[in-house]
Parts: sequence; C-alpha cells; structure tokens
Amino acid sequence: MSITNKGNGWELRNSLWLIWLFVFMCNWVAFFWIGARAKQRKWILFGCMYLVLCFVLPLVGVTDGVKDTVLEDTFIYIYMAAWVASVVHAFLSRKEYLIRREAIVANQEAVNYAYRQRIQQQHGYPQQFAQNPVSQQPKPAVPPQPIYPTQNYEPQPATQVPPIQQVDPPPLQKIDLNTATEQELSKLPGVSVALAKKAVEMRVQTGGFASMQDFNQRLGLMPHFATQIESIAFVTPIIPKTPPEENKGRVIDI
Repeated sequence: MSITNKGNGWELRNSLWLIWLFVFMCNWVAFFWIGARAKQRKWILFGCMYLVLCFVLPLVGVTDGVKDTVLEDTFIYIYMAAWVASVVHAFLSRKEYLIRREAIVANQEAVNYAYRQRIQQQHGYPQQFAQNPVSQQPKPAVPPQPIYPTQNYEPQPATQVPPIQQVDPPPLQKIDLNTATEQELSKLPGVSVALAKKAVEMRVQTGGFASMQDFNQRLGLMPHFATQIESIAFVTPIIPKTPPEENKGRVIDI
C-alpha cells in the first residue's frame, strides 16, 4: 500500500537513500540526504551525531594507535550500537520524508506552471496551447451529411393514440338506517360500535327511526357528523309501535 499519491514506483525511487545505511561507516550520509531534500534541520543534526559516532570516533581511535583492547572493544560497541540505531531511525523516518517530499514536489510543480504561464503570456502564446500546442489545436468542424431516403421508402402513417377515457366512479350506495346492520352503522361518521349496537336496540324497541333528525337526536351525534350521514344514508319512515289500549270496562265476577 502506497504512502503517498505518487504511487509505489515514485516512493521506491525516493527511498534509494536507504542504501547508504548499509555502506561501511556511511550511514550518516542518508540523514544528510533526506535533511537536504526535505529541508529539515533535525535530520541534518542526526546525521552529524551519527557521523561522530560511526566515523569520527573510530577514526580517531585508529589514528592514535590505541593499544588498549578494552578501549578498542568500546569503540566497536559504540559503532555497532550507533549503526543499529541509525537503521531503525531511518526506516521510521521514511514515511515522514516521503510525505514531505511529495508536498515539496507539488509546490515546485505549481511554481513551474505559474512561471511557464507568465513566460507564455509575455510571448503572446494562447492560453489553451500552453502544454501541447500541436495536439490541442481545434479541428475543423465537419458539417453533418444529410440522410436521403431510399427508393423503396414509403412513409408510414402516424399511429393515433386513442384518448384515455375517464371512467366515472360508481355512485355511492346509500344505506337505510332502519334496515342496516350493526357493522354497516358502525362505518358511519361519528358512530362507534357501541352507538351502532345502541341504535339497533332502539330500533327494535320502537320499530325504527322516524327521520334522519330522529336518528341524530336519539344517538346524540354532533352537527357536522349529522350532515355527513345525511349524504350517505336515508330513513324509511316506520310507524313506531304503540302499546295496546287497556280495557277500562268493569270486570264481572261469575
């Protein structure tokens, strides 16, 4: 997986400085290289430190002709420890170096592009031919060729689409309040299941409702519900049942 947007190939070419880490007593060169290329002073200072530990110190010990075995071993240990530390340090710094290098290259490309545009404007080059004047020249427009019909061509009559006929909805079928069931009554506006059951009981006791107003008053419906019910229901007048007249004559005991 690439670290930058330049791709793995660009990152590999910009990581060749790691080879200096495995050259004898030249590991410090890698840090001088990335410090100069990325314009970072910290890596140059690390390069100076590894230069002293891996090159100057062993070189001074050899030129002085040190005969002490312990001191020679100390120089060797210092060199090996500094070399291992520089290798680990360089591989950890590689990611930061590649990101910084990508930003520097992008900035240089932007500066070069602006510089190129300014020079081309001074010489009078058109803006659209800045990169490749030959390949970006506009091509002459080719007029469209007319299409002629063949000899056996016969125009087809246009098909007429029949108009869409609007179908009227079926008329709403009204219900009779004196013959409707509890389920039909419960579907009326403002009439619950309990009111529908009550209406049937009233209808059985009195023989039916005399009018729409009688139905609305006896059930106690709101005026707006009564208006809605009048458009979807009707009443077949039924004469209420009257109790039989009592016999007022004298009863004769035999």
